[in-house]
Amino acid sequence: MQGGYGPESLVGEQIGPWQLEGDRLWFGKAFYDAEGLTGVGGFGYFDPASRQFRVFTSPAMADWSVSAIHVEPDAIWLALGSFGEGESSGGMLRFDRRTETYRQFESGDIGRGFAVVGEHLVLATDNGLTVIHQNEARHYIVDQTTDGRLRLVATTK
Repeated sequence: MQGGYGPESLVGEQIGPWQLEGDRLWFGKAFYDAEGLTGVGGFGYFDPASRQFRVFTSPAMADWSVSAIHVEPDAIWLALGSFGEGESSGGMLRFDRRTETYRQFESGDIGRGFAVVGEHLVLATDNGLTVIHQNEARHYIVDQTTDGRLRLVATTK
């Protein structure tokens, strides 16, 4: 038995978050990782013209489900999370479509969805936002002031 998994472990992967780009369906793989179930993280697309799938993976994402995906002409952005008896963040990956290389970004929160706001890519997380601008990520949490107002506060992580 290696890493807590043995011959009785079951791989239970499914299509997680997805986005259409033209006719091509991009998707992230998702799986429950506990109680004898596991999976291998990855993402890919289905091309209906050729009726074929293409799946990408990296050691940086092998242990993580994709919790959010954002497709751009030059990059695929992926938020990563672990979902089992507890939940934890695997940060974010930027996949460069031309070079097929990955860049990892740290995040203490699990990303749930991407949105483009002006020149910024914004990831909604469990406790706030991560704003990506010029390939740098800044994290913000939602905080409540003593008079009950909500505000965004930059974190050091």
